[in-house]
Amino acid sequence: MSAEGATGGDDRDPLAAASLYVVRVQDRIDGAIAGHDGCAYVSPPASRDSALALVGLLLGGDPRPVNGGAAWTRAVPGGRRTITLAPARGSAR
Repeated sequence: MSAEGATGGDDRDPLAAASLYVVRVQDRIDGAIAGHDGCAYVSPPASRDSALALVGLLLGGDPRPVNGGAAWTRAVPGGRRTITLAPARGSAR
């Protein structure tokens, strides 16, 4: 957490800032190349900033320039990685 929220320096919607998000990752891999067909992962609920930081790590760069949507696709050895950002169930909206 930053001090901005406590001092009023954060101009985002307080409900949006309190919302939790999950990051979903699906790797689709050619089993003949990698020896497996891929894997999937769903992150624990986190703040939007933390979730976007995870997306950035998974992409190997900053996700914000392409954040018009909430899905990113990248090539990985032998296949493709799809990453999505979605509100966590039960989070404030």
